[in-house]
Amino acid sequence: MGPDDVAGRRSEKLDPVDPVVVERQRAVSAWLHEFCAKYRVEGPEDATPEQEAEYDRRVREIYDRFRSAASWVRARLASDWYDEFCARYGVSMPWLATEKQQQEYERRLDEIEAAHPDFPRAGPLVDGRGPAGWPTDQVAVQLVAEWAGSDAAALSAPGIDLRGGDFRGADLSGASLVGAMMSHVGLAGTEFYRADLEGADLEGSDLTDASLVKANMDGAGLRSARLDRADLAGASLYGVDATGASFRDAQILGASLLGTDLRGADLSGAVLRENSFKVQVDESTLVRGLSGSVFGPVTLWNGAESSELGGEALDRWIAERGGQVTVLQPRTR
Repeated sequence: MGPDDVAGRRSEKLDPVDPVVVERQRAVSAWLHEFCAKYRVEGPEDATPEQEAEYDRRVREIYDRFRSAASWVRARLASDWYDEFCARYGVSMPWLATEKQQQEYERRLDEIEAAHPDFPRAGPLVDGRGPAGWPTDQVAVQLVAEWAGSDAAALSAPGIDLRGGDFRGADLSGASLVGAMMSHVGLAGTEFYRADLEGADLEGSDLTDASLVKANMDGAGLRSARLDRADLAGASLYGVDATGASFRDAQILGASLLGTDLRGADLSGAVLRENSFKVQVDESTLVRGLSGSVFGPVTLWNGAESSELGGEALDRWIAERGGQVTVLQPRTR
């Protein structure tokens, strides 16, 4: 992948993420960090049953609050379209227009509803569980529909083919998606807390604003994926191919990146904290605004040749490219 390819990919226009979904995921993520700090645990499942119930109640309150917000936004957009339509065709209500014009009116309402997946006109979406758009594979449709309509806490579907689906804003916490085919799937704002994504193919997927806290992504494919503003605190990315991926402004606190290929990746504005950072980079890897602390070393590629950078050399390499990262000394036993 050359510089022109990287620049072209970064200039692509993706579908906008519903701002309500973005804010909801930020609220859930903030509560998770607050909860873990409050009770000094790594996650809700490590707390007492009473504490875990407190966590669940708060999450439900957040979903309820933002569901009301999303409903208001959709109602406002639908109302604006109603007024615009009537003015455009000189009618007092859409049902007085021609059949063709009425079809146009209904299509636009469908678009408005699709843009706010918390409130689809039909489908199994319950509290953010199901998809805004179904995958192409019919076996996957059946599995997701059965889970969304059940009391099961997490989706268990190793190897599932979710390509063609739209799971923006869905709650896939704790899901078992080992080896899942998810390339180019809409996953912006999706909740993947402690999900198992080992070996999953996420090439080209949009994970903007997604929560991947403590997710297992070992061996996953993230080529050209977009993880801007994603929360990867405590996630494991061993042996991940993230060439050409975008991690702009992502929170990568305490995540383990061992053998992760970041050649051509964009880490601009990302935040690290005591990360295992034995990764592969090259001159097209962007680190402007990268901050925090890491344990090296990294492998720097220059064409077919590579060299190892650690300590002051790694600190200097990042600083020369606009980053400010403290390279930590390996811990001694």
